[in-house]
Amino acid sequence: MNTKQSSMNWGYMDPDDLPQSPIIAEGKGELAVCIPTYCRKAIVEELLKTNMELFLKYGIDVYIYDSSDDDHTQLLVETWQKIYFNLYYVRFPPELHSNMKVYKIFQKYSLYKDYDYLWVCSDSIRWAEEVIIQVKNQLANGYDMIVINYRDESHSGEKEYCDPVFFAKECGWHLTLYGATVLNTHTMLENVNWKELQKKYNKPERVNHSHVCFYLEQIAALKKFSAKCLNYPRKVLMSTSLKRHSTWRKETFYVWGYCFPDAINALPQYYRKSVKKEIIKKNGKYGDVLDACNLLALRADGLYDMEIYKEYKKDWHALTDVPKWRLRKIARMSPEQVKKEQILQQIGKQKIDQHKKQINELRKFACRQKKLYIYGAGKCAIRYAGYLDNMQIKYEGFIVSEKGQNSTEINNHSVFALAELDLSGKNIGIILALNPTNQCQVKEILKERRIDKNVYSEYIVSI
Repeated sequence: MNTKQSSMNWGYMDPDDLPQSPIIAEGKGELAVCIPTYCRKAIVEELLKTNMELFLKYGIDVYIYDSSDDDHTQLLVETWQKIYFNLYYVRFPPELHSNMKVYKIFQKYSLYKDYDYLWVCSDSIRWAEEVIIQVKNQLANGYDMIVINYRDESHSGEKEYCDPVFFAKECGWHLTLYGATVLNTHTMLENVNWKELQKKYNKPERVNHSHVCFYLEQIAALKKFSAKCLNYPRKVLMSTSLKRHSTWRKETFYVWGYCFPDAINALPQYYRKSVKKEIIKKNGKYGDVLDACNLLALRADGLYDMEIYKEYKKDWHALTDVPKWRLRKIARMSPEQVKKEQILQQIGKQKIDQHKKQINELRKFACRQKKLYIYGAGKCAIRYAGYLDNMQIKYEGFIVSEKGQNSTEINNHSVFALAELDLSGKNIGIILALNPTNQCQVKEILKERRIDKNVYSEYIVSI
């Protein structure tokens, strides 16, 4: 793996050198959002404009932890403090690494209340109101962690965890995002050996992921663990348009190909090697950093080439699910080839998004029915049956206009001639699993029989 030192100035001021700032206990608070930032006044201003009313509406205090080397952000926040009593400003030295700022936040540095939960968020992400509502609704349940996953690839919805190892396997990859975790201060932030954690993780090759390591170290130490994962589609998170790329983008492969595995592998033996491998691989698969789409973008900007491909040649299988032949192909592409491939990928993404939307509509339709039939007996009908099986939705069988040479059974379900069935009752749904041409013909037949009102007829694109 790449063992070179990073060219970036990470800043290794020891957090313990900061002046002590004890909690000023004016009272008790339920939730505080803590936002570390550095020289990004415009982004912070946009954040305050778009979110402060929401935070005030739901009784959430907001702390801006600023390490800028100028006063622009401070003066901005002080202006907004005249309007919002729930807004606070905390100054940090510029040389303190962002992740060590997070460690100090976890130590309740300069909080004005004793909060039940802390939510550290990036200054560049904007959560939808529905996320804030659901997080607030979960606080009374006393979970050690609430995880917000805006990339619900498995469509698992809300999910609870009580086993730290299983939690790490399923959610560890996603904890890298500032804003992905809401922490219970009474369990996650008490009795923590911060000096040992800083000694172990405040190193150039680990510090960028030291927050993830803290989460997993701490839940392994708890006598009893509980977490709630709120899974959403991507639309619930918006990233500011004022920030085009992450600060580490030019060092993507150092940060994610070398540093992330090093940090995860430094976790205690409580997490077996197989668990650590899974966390690393899932980050490459789901994290949008080492996937084919981002690799193309990096290639377009000259940040990925054959030299990097060869440097990580032995490790690609552990870092991403993109096949080696594809990694090699992207590394060799000309600018014209990259542009063409990106256009094809965009078309493919639009097709996938359309498919997901259609499947969701099919699910809604099917769930409203007491009885459900699939109209058709060909490949399209079998494909639709597969969608229902994957969603664990029951259906009565398949319908054909006339039996003729059709089989009497498909997928362990009966095949009925339309004339055999009484489909006039309420909540009897029909899914037209036919190509668009045949759909038109069947729609006319159903209209003649006056059973065309409760029909799902959108042709689902296959992927």
